[in-house]
Amino acid sequence: MSQLGNDYSATIVTIDPGVLGLIRMVEEEGVTAENAEQVGNFFTVIRTAGAQNRFMVESVQEFANTLTDTSNLSKSMRPVIKKMRASLQHFMDGKAVWDEWDRRISEVSERLNLS
Repeated sequence: MSQLGNDYSATIVTIDPGVLGLIRMVEEEGVTAENAEQVGNFFTVIRTAGAQNRFMVESVQEFANTLTDTSNLSKSMRPVIKKMRASLQHFMDGKAVWDEWDRRISEVSERLNLS
């Protein structure tokens, strides 16, 4: 679980500049008849994946809360649970990146009157 959380976090950090760069490019260059479909698809994919990520993060948060409750029951399990919670935190931290992408897409869409 620790490796999975680290990998997820590293991937988000790696692609963040690219996603923000593409959003900024659309904002600066606008949308043309030639790229309107591609821009719409890109924005839709990011927003849909972001919604799925928010749902996943809610489930991860519930699981992490359950782990906290479980650690109160067993002292011997606390170190393991602490590691698990730290791993889960990577997934929860990634939500802020997805939220920022969604916020920027909303701004650009509004500014450019995209539906």
